[in-house]
Amino acid sequence: MYPSQRGYGRTSSGGYPTYQYTYPSVTQPTNPTPMATRNANSGSFILGGPASSPATAGAQRRGQCQTEIAAGGHLENDGITYNITKQLGTGCFAEVFKAEASKGSFNTVAIKIMPETSECAAQLFRREAQRLEKLKHENIVRAIDTFRFVGSQSIYTCIVLEFCEYGSIFKYIRSKKTPFMTNTVLSYTKQIASGQEYMHKRGIIHGDFKSDNILISNNGHVKISDFGHSRRFSRSTNQPPMRGGDMMYAPPEFDSSPKLDTKFDMWGFGCIVSEMSIFQVIPAFCQGVPLFKNQSAMSKVTEQAKQAHNGLMWPLISSLFSQSAASRPSASEVRSRVEALESRRNSGADGEDGPGLLRKSSSTILKMLGKKSGTEA
Repeated sequence: MYPSQRGYGRTSSGGYPTYQYTYPSVTQPTNPTPMATRNANSGSFILGGPASSPATAGAQRRGQCQTEIAAGGHLENDGITYNITKQLGTGCFAEVFKAEASKGSFNTVAIKIMPETSECAAQLFRREAQRLEKLKHENIVRAIDTFRFVGSQSIYTCIVLEFCEYGSIFKYIRSKKTPFMTNTVLSYTKQIASGQEYMHKRGIIHGDFKSDNILISNNGHVKISDFGHSRRFSRSTNQPPMRGGDMMYAPPEFDSSPKLDTKFDMWGFGCIVSEMSIFQVIPAFCQGVPLFKNQSAMSKVTEQAKQAHNGLMWPLISSLFSQSAASRPSASEVRSRVEALESRRNSGADGEDGPGLLRKSSSTILKMLGKKSGTEA
């Protein structure tokens, strides 16, 4: 059942209705760990929170949320049992677990679990559920179910998502595995642009566009995730300043532009393409100071991006890093430019690789990831 059927839709007055769920049963792990108190400073990364200082921004990137759930427990909802197998990650407001579903189209899923400890956190979760219900695209992570349950220390909200085996691009790069080949960078960039173009055409700004929110599935596809900081935009009216998200990937107009539009996300896209090209993550250069105000970090990223893959991606990266939001290319323009690069490489016009390389892109990516082609998600 999708989110709007489970209490996430807005009422006619614009507010959110009271939840109308029957709480599913939950098997509690032995000696559950009490929920950790979230660091007060992490408020800089919640919608409407205070501004972050550069000195603490890096430490605040990873949240402090801890739930009562652990491997070996299970959740039940609408006749489906989700057996928790491992923790995948944690953020300011939620933990994410891998689970096996007893039935349904997806055997293996990811469950994002949030303790309802604040209205702000609940608002982010409701927003993500609403967005994912409406955004149906192969390069946007799919929401399968939403529900709530009562734990011993809190009420929890859950979003069941399709499972992406290789995690985020950020974590893949941090793991120092095999660097991305040029055709992989092109393929991933085009896929991200395709998903981004789809949501932008529907009036959605992601608001936290970074490599940690781009997931790699086991069929060689990438998917945009985490819409908690997203918002709708209007070209005809001024928007309040964007709050929340990861400051290391924030554009120069963060917290100041009187009129936000989809170009807000394009700076973060430039960060992602840079990271895939140089195979290093942006925060490693920043030392807690956001990239848009960190000349030293920007110089290092620029120098490496110009050399990576014979400079193939640098013109695109440079345009995405434009200080003027209006000068950045749209997602549609990024996709078109990447398709032109693919066509050129596939014909051997740049003197590399030769015909047929891009037709082998999917199997090449799977080989790099250590999987055989044809593996199902």
